[in-house]
Amino acid sequence: MQDLQQLNTYEDLLLFKNNLSSQQEDLRVKKDEYSAMLVEKSQSSLIELKQVFESGILQLENDVSVLLSDLDQDITSLDNFKQKIQVAYKKVTELQREQQYLQVLKIIESLSNQVVQTLGNEGSDIQSCIGIASDALKPFYKLLDIRDSLNNYPCDNLKHNIDSKLEDVSHILENELKRVYKLCLEDLGFVVPVRVIQLNDTEKLSNFTKIFKHLIRFQISLDPKMYDMPMLWAVQIMLVPIQDEFKYHFRTKTVLNQLEKPEFFYSYILKLLEDHNQFIVYIQTLVNDCNIPFYDMNAEFIRGLSVEVRDKLEYDLPVLLKSEELYWHTISETLEFEKFIQDIYDYPADFIHPIDVILELTKENWLELEKKYTDERLLEIMKDENAWSLQYKEFSSDTNPTRCVYRFLELIESVTSRYLYIPSNEIRYEFLERIQFPLLDVFYKELNEIFQFNVNLRSNSASNYNLSCSILNSVHYCYKILNEWNEKPIYIEMKMEKDRNFKITKYEREFDVEESLFDKYTNLFSQFYQKMIEDIVDNIIDGFSEVSKPYIKSRKIYATSKKSTRVSPELVDSLSLVRAHMNIEKILDPDIFYLFRSTLAEELDHYIFKQFVQGQNFTHSSALQLQIDIQAVLQIFGKSSKAQNFFPRVSESLKSLTLSEGL
Repeated sequence: MQDLQQLNTYEDLLLFKNNLSSQQEDLRVKKDEYSAMLVEKSQSSLIELKQVFESGILQLENDVSVLLSDLDQDITSLDNFKQKIQVAYKKVTELQREQQYLQVLKIIESLSNQVVQTLGNEGSDIQSCIGIASDALKPFYKLLDIRDSLNNYPCDNLKHNIDSKLEDVSHILENELKRVYKLCLEDLGFVVPVRVIQLNDTEKLSNFTKIFKHLIRFQISLDPKMYDMPMLWAVQIMLVPIQDEFKYHFRTKTVLNQLEKPEFFYSYILKLLEDHNQFIVYIQTLVNDCNIPFYDMNAEFIRGLSVEVRDKLEYDLPVLLKSEELYWHTISETLEFEKFIQDIYDYPADFIHPIDVILELTKENWLELEKKYTDERLLEIMKDENAWSLQYKEFSSDTNPTRCVYRFLELIESVTSRYLYIPSNEIRYEFLERIQFPLLDVFYKELNEIFQFNVNLRSNSASNYNLSCSILNSVHYCYKILNEWNEKPIYIEMKMEKDRNFKITKYEREFDVEESLFDKYTNLFSQFYQKMIEDIVDNIIDGFSEVSKPYIKSRKIYATSKKSTRVSPELVDSLSLVRAHMNIEKILDPDIFYLFRSTLAEELDHYIFKQFVQGQNFTHSSALQLQIDIQAVLQIFGKSSKAQNFFPRVSESLKSLTLSEGL
């Protein structure tokens, strides 16, 4: 600033400016030189640094290569070592398994030898024999435990080995147990002739109890689940002397073996069950102790003896078929026996049944004979001179059926009672389809023909009218009973059997109105009694129309100028006719009478309205007389307020006719 202050002229200023410009140029040159020098030095340093870095990278790669090479060698060594270890481990494992295998084989051999050696001992008495058998069972059960423990292991050869051993020793053990068991039975007295076992001999009973349980448990061990319910060996052996006695009495020439007396051998079995009941109850407790309570000893005894009955029937049937009477009697006695054992002893359906052999060999003969007898019985029922009289004359009942229908339904039920104890639902349904359904068809047809014949007579006689009412009662009674049968278990089961056999499709099921077994017949009988009521009512209306002609013709009610409080005389006969028909309340089922009354009232309402009211000109007095006459009709049908419900047209007409007059 001091320099600027000293510049006083323009030239000084210009000179100063030039000096500054020169100095600025010098500074720019020096700056460029310095920048160039820095760039040169920087490039030199980067090249040196790059060379150092590349040299280090190369050294590092060499070091890594060496390290990887060393590592590959170590891994190869480890793999070789691992393989050696695996080979050694496999050999050790195989040696261990072989050792275990040999140990198990040794144990199996040892246990099987123990069973054989133990059974090789001879017992001096029953108790020692039981002890030997008991000792032999211990190693046997151990063998079974080993066999069960192998189920989860893939050792087929070992399993085959132990199965073979078990088969060998079980056969030997079974024979010994059965032998000792027979000795105990003989000691108890189960020999021919078999006597009733007394339970007061404690020593003998104790021996029997032990060997019985041993034999049961041994059989269970061979078939733990017992799904097929095989016959218990203990019971089979026990039944041998009883079966021998049965064969002697009923398969040889003895006084009891009579072809016409099948009840003899059935009674023999039932008497045997009764005599041995105390002992059977006792062995049932033993069976329960062995954890098979689903085995019923009464059923087992019956099953064993049913084999003998089957064989006898199979032998007798060809001869029995030569006589309808003997064949029918044998079937009846067999069914009685089946009823007893199923109801009293709850004998299972899937066990052998005496009736099975009859069905197997002679089912068609049975069905034909059953149909023949039922057809004859139906003919007898329909021809009975008292067919249409009440079944129970000594007392009154709302559903007191006629003798005809009562005996018919009794006949149907008798067929059911016979096949009820046939175990197979399929065969039951065959009886229903081939015998009972045709019977219902025939009975329905007979009732229809009798009723139509009676209606066609167009007679209002008391006998004809009572016959129509009896038939009506019978049809309605059939309808009610068949409806009740639809709810019975036996018929529900057979409906299910029918559906299974016919394999109804979903589409067919939607349009199948027969939801129950007898629906076809309940529908038929329902339609029948409704049609009968309509026919009876039509007959009454025809009679009413005929009798009321004088009343209509006289037109007295329309010409009367004098008030009257009495029913028109010309209508009395018509009222008497209706009242006489309404008296059938005493003989008709209440449900049927209610339907009859409502139907008759509806038709009378229509007829009276059309003939007495419609199209007529009424005066005050004639309307009043009509009201009196109609009230007389209504009184026949009950109290006035209730009866008016049966005659809607006439009641409303009377209200209209009398409204303006305040009547």
